[in-house]
Amino acid sequence: MVGKTPTCHDSGVMKPFSRTLGSPWAAPCLLIAAVFCTFAVSLSNPLVNWDDYRLIGGHEPVRELSLSSIRYVFTHFDPELYIPLALLSYQVEQAVFGFHPAVFHATSLLLHILNALLAWMFLRIFLKSPSFALLGALLFALHPIQTEAVAWASARKDLLASFFALLSLLLYVHSSEKKYRIGTVITFALALLSKVSVVTLPLIFLLIDWREKGGVTMRDVFSKWPHFLLSLVFGLVAIFGKSHNLSSLTLLETVLLSFKATVFYLWQIFVPFHFSAFYEQSTPILLTSAEFLVPIALFALLLGAAAVSLRWTKEGFFAFAWYLLFIAPSVATFMKAEGEVFFASDRYAYLALLGIILAIIRFIEIKVPKKTHLGISLLLIIFSFGFAGKSFLQTQTWAGEEALFGNAVRAYPESFVAQHNLGYEYLKTGRYELAIEQLTKAIEMDPMIARAHANLGAAYGKIGEYEKGLDEILKSLKLDPEKQDEYRESLRMIEEAKRKAQN
Repeated sequence: MVGKTPTCHDSGVMKPFSRTLGSPWAAPCLLIAAVFCTFAVSLSNPLVNWDDYRLIGGHEPVRELSLSSIRYVFTHFDPELYIPLALLSYQVEQAVFGFHPAVFHATSLLLHILNALLAWMFLRIFLKSPSFALLGALLFALHPIQTEAVAWASARKDLLASFFALLSLLLYVHSSEKKYRIGTVITFALALLSKVSVVTLPLIFLLIDWREKGGVTMRDVFSKWPHFLLSLVFGLVAIFGKSHNLSSLTLLETVLLSFKATVFYLWQIFVPFHFSAFYEQSTPILLTSAEFLVPIALFALLLGAAAVSLRWTKEGFFAFAWYLLFIAPSVATFMKAEGEVFFASDRYAYLALLGIILAIIRFIEIKVPKKTHLGISLLLIIFSFGFAGKSFLQTQTWAGEEALFGNAVRAYPESFVAQHNLGYEYLKTGRYELAIEQLTKAIEMDPMIARAHANLGAAYGKIGEYEKGLDEILKSLKLDPEKQDEYRESLRMIEEAKRKAQN
């Protein structure tokens, strides 16, 4: 619970900018229009073979809306996440509109627009200038790191969880009234039912208490016992669902990747280039590697700077703490199937970005001379346009598998998954020479992945190079622990065919 809600007003130098907004509806309408124009291109995108068909298109429980299907999504993981509200939203869409990718994308875009409006309302509470609040909301909504959450239909869970989390935050700053306190609990529960990634929200409440009141009392902590109870329950559920992933990495590897990911997201926020659908850890995870020593040193430097900045302002520490709290749950999601490790995903920084924007703009308000505010506002407008342009282009990289994996190869050519998946897309679409080229590159990066050899073997077979194809198929069978019987039988048949040929 925070103190009295601040009144939002513009300083004299900002009034010319503020007057251009006209009516009270101008700011939200401008925000809606900016977000829509930036991301509307996603409405023509298909679903992509990167979880979309597993989660939506080929997932029987979401293809119908019935008591049994609803019961299923509330009692099962999918396959490791507990996201019943997200799955329920897919059920409702398909029951009402049928199976149309544009519908899934339209819902995601609508949720992002609503989140942008909620972020604007949140910023208006804590910033003195409504103009700065609008600019902050634009930066939040248009930043290219948000593109994955909007353009990828399977990221519905992140948008939905963020929507309810932002509602809970807004209710919390009004929680002096009982109805608002109850509302924070209900919306937090709905957020957790969408995705457990917002499990740290009660700590964000305490962070806001500290920022507004200068400290946190035991009463502040105990007043949030329902929120902490929900965090405990859903946290345990999440750990149970991800028990395989949690056991796939050592503690040291997890810690090292956590430092790398924490610094990486900040880099993507402040230097928004080279975005990809996935960020693969393609090198060994070693403490002695500069790849991890540098992020550890940078993290320590940032933490120290945030602590030292408390002598002059709370904003630096607030931003860093907000960021860390929203990023923290993602450290349990590094390990994936078949030994592939992904250390980051853009959507995990969705809400983390908001606190950084709030702190930066608040610092400008209280520490930077007011005569420079108009110039800073113009600079933020330029950034917003730049973000919008980058997000518009990034959204188009989700326009199909070839665009998606091709972008990943261009951004991170050292990624086995990017090279392999692009090669597989070429194989599916009959471009066998390109498929062989890409799959060969993937195998050079990691020769121990069975499916890469199997796909390369299929590509060779399609162009009539049967001996090379057979060799790759045998390698695939040998590498797959579940297909050792088939491998031995294949060898036996080949030897038998050779003997017959010799006779």
